[in-house]
Amino acid sequence: MKILVLLCFVVVGVVTGKGKINEEDMAKLLKLSEECKKETGIDETISKKARMGEFVEDAKLKEQIFCVNKKSKIQDESGKFLIENIKSYINKYTNSMDKTNEIVEKCFKEKDTAQQSAFEAAKCMHPMVA
Repeated sequence: MKILVLLCFVVVGVVTGKGKINEEDMAKLLKLSEECKKETGIDETISKKARMGEFVEDAKLKEQIFCVNKKSKIQDESGKFLIENIKSYINKYTNSMDKTNEIVEKCFKEKDTAQQSAFEAAKCMHPMVA
């Protein structure tokens, strides 16, 4: 579950010179992930697969990612990505608006559902944070 949270912000540990999420951000994300785990009831096996980069089509996994995104103000209740918040999180680690914009344009695209949008963003971000 810890890595799933990292996927979900996922955003904050982007591939940069710094690369790794800081302890304060990780603690916040872990707390949010645990809250969401209680809400979604995600299967630990599916969570482990996601940690390894295998994103299976699973409604609870998608709901877990969306839940963490909402709580971390990455997406609103309707599923819309909060781009300025995302850019702020990413830029904190890249220190480059060009790199930040490149990542946002590549990974944060609206899909048919809020959960699918969250899921696809996490899949896109995984190679950058793994």
